[in-house]
Amino acid sequence: MRLDKFTLRGQEAIQAGIELAERNQNQQVEPEHILCAMLDQPESIVRPLLGKLGANVQVIKNDCEAAVARFPRVQGGQQYFSPRLSQIFTAAQKRAEKMQDEFISTEHLLLAIAEEKDGAAGKLLR
Repeated sequence: MRLDKFTLRGQEAIQAGIELAERNQNQQVEPEHILCAMLDQPESIVRPLLGKLGANVQVIKNDCEAAVARFPRVQGGQQYFSPRLSQIFTAAQKRAEKMQDEFISTEHLLLAIAEEKDGAAGKLLR
């Protein structure tokens, strides 16, 4: 996935997700890392959007951080995108194309994560 296909906020969320995985010694960057990063973005649309849907953003953030804490820890090595996250990126790109958006935004990422059936992040959002 090319980062230049993402909006600035999307790129920031991905970079922050990678950094979160690195801090937690998680070799794979998972959708939960990206969701936590988006929830931490002060100027992102994600927090207000979830709030308008009636979700308790702080509970989602706490549960997301707990999910990240359960991932395996690995000493050394390079972070890489998990197969789940690669699927999220593909789904977000398809959603952006369907909506006739030129770039993949945090909203597209959020929708793709919410639609994921296998991971904790999707379950948290549903």
